[in-house]
Amino acid sequence: MVIIAVVGSFVGLGGHLGALYQPFELTLIAGAAIGAFLAGNSRKSLILVRQAIPWAFKSAPYSKDLYMELMALLYVLLNKARREGLMAIESHIEDPSSSPVFNEYPRIMKDPKLMEFITDYLRIMISGNMSSFEIETLMDEEIETFRHEREVPTHALQQVADGLPAFGIVAAVLGVIKALAAVDQPPAVLGVLSLRVSNGTLEDVRQTQPLVDSASRLATAAKDTVDGLGRVGVAHYGEIVRSIGQPVLPQPGLSPEAAGLLDRAKAALNRAQAEAEHFRGLPRPDSARDSLQAVEATYLALVSQVLDPMIVALGKGDMATYQGLLGTRLDASEAAFVQAIAGFDFWRAGEFLSAYDAGRQRYRLVLMAVAAGGALAALLIVMTYLFLRRRVLQPLRAAGSHFDRIAGGDLTARVEVRSGNEIGQLFGSLKRMQESLTRTVSSVRRGVEEINVGAREISAGNTDLSSRTEEQAASLEQTAASMEELASTVRQNADNARQANQLAASASDVAQRGGSAVSEVVQTMQGISASSRKISEIVSVIDGIAFQTNILALNAAVEAARAGEQGKGFAVVAGEVRSLAQRSAQAAKEIKGLIEDSVGKVSAGSQQVERAGATMQEIVASVRRVTDIMGEISAASQEQSSGIEQVNRAVTQMDEVTQ
Repeated sequence: MVIIAVVGSFVGLGGHLGALYQPFELTLIAGAAIGAFLAGNSRKSLILVRQAIPWAFKSAPYSKDLYMELMALLYVLLNKARREGLMAIESHIEDPSSSPVFNEYPRIMKDPKLMEFITDYLRIMISGNMSSFEIETLMDEEIETFRHEREVPTHALQQVADGLPAFGIVAAVLGVIKALAAVDQPPAVLGVLSLRVSNGTLEDVRQTQPLVDSASRLATAAKDTVDGLGRVGVAHYGEIVRSIGQPVLPQPGLSPEAAGLLDRAKAALNRAQAEAEHFRGLPRPDSARDSLQAVEATYLALVSQVLDPMIVALGKGDMATYQGLLGTRLDASEAAFVQAIAGFDFWRAGEFLSAYDAGRQRYRLVLMAVAAGGALAALLIVMTYLFLRRRVLQPLRAAGSHFDRIAGGDLTARVEVRSGNEIGQLFGSLKRMQESLTRTVSSVRRGVEEINVGAREISAGNTDLSSRTEEQAASLEQTAASMEELASTVRQNADNARQANQLAASASDVAQRGGSAVSEVVQTMQGISASSRKISEIVSVIDGIAFQTNILALNAAVEAARAGEQGKGFAVVAGEVRSLAQRSAQAAKEIKGLIEDSVGKVSAGSQQVERAGATMQEIVASVRRVTDIMGEISAASQEQSSGIEQVNRAVTQMDEVTQ
């Protein structure tokens, strides 16, 4: 229908149908549209678009009637929770299928996502883990996420339209562009106006979000003020009740507790007033002016007629006025304010649903246009393929066959130039290339013949060179044999040097062990000499004891002589003791002489052993030097053997290369 309407309008305005046949332009637009759509969207977005195609032929899933049923369900549940407590609705939330409340709304029960949304947030409300503001913020974020997912197909298609100026709705309605061009109207103007009209209502709804947030904060602050004033009265009357029966009557005015609560209520009212000023300064759409004016009017009435007079009455201690306002005006004013807030919410919900319905209709039209454009693009592709096959593909195949024959060495095929376009130019270049290759092959053939003559001359020279090379190879063989003998001799010398090095190392070890043994003998002789000196000292002590004993015996004999006859026996004993002392002294002298002689011989032997040890140390050092020299000789022999091996290998390689 869209194509018929567009084409009919174009013809009615005097357009010619032949002007619509623009194959290259249509192919360009269709390819750009499809390419922009595929490149500008993720795989997930493409899947969502494919899944959303059936939605275009169905009615909107969320209508105003369903929205009203949802509001009624929430009202029943929240009213039940307010009257019976939050736990009264827990069983309904945990098992909605058996709940009489949910079963009254079967349309809502059929939507799993909507049921999950309702039950999840009611569970959060019952748990009490989050405040009302946090729950509201979380709900807004989830709703925004759901709305974004549902609008992904629309945005994907809008990206195609935004990426191609003057594309209009779709490439299938190209006649609209021609028609607008005929009446001097730029196509881009239509695209901009269409976009503004389609997004205007939804933009109004989005602009009201700051108003919704501010109204929610305003209602909360007003409720806090009302609750605070109620607590002031409760605190005041509680003080009066507590003073009953007391000997001292309470002082007139408010108690300290009630005064503190009154200050809090004033602070809440100040916050409400500040939020009201902010609310009045926010931009607002014309369609919401009545509901917003109702919110402002009911709020001003609540503050001026109820809250301010109650605060003044409490400040003066006029409880009668306070009670009068509390019992008559407060409920009505608060209910009017809450109803105005609810009216604004209902207006926003209705506008959102209207915008959603408009988007659904626009999305359906876009899908239908895309389907028509796809069919037209397929037709244009087929026509373009047939045209290109006749004008491009068949000549290219002929050119390919010519290239194959040329690659196979056949330069005799005739190349015909039948047109003057790019394909004809290609055949002309192919013909010139074939002629040039023919001339090149002819010149190469002549060059090959000349090269053949030169090759014969080179062959004769190579024969002469071969004979000289054979002579050189024989000389290299003799050199290799001599180097092999020299290498064998050097290897034998290296083996002998290694054996001599090992023998020198063994001799060095034996000399070191001999030196160690001589050192031990020296230490033993030194120990014997020390023991002999100690024995000599002991003998000297014994000699001294014998000398003292002889003197004592002499003194005893003198004393016995003085005693006369009475001391004869004692004199005999003293004489024997003296005789023993003399023999002991004589024996000690002989032992001392022998010991001194032994000490002298031991000292001489120790000196000889020390000289022998020094000699052994010199022998060990000499043997070590010999070992080092033999090691150097062995290493030099190894290096010499390795060098001769390398020379031998080099000569062998030269022999092989020469042969």
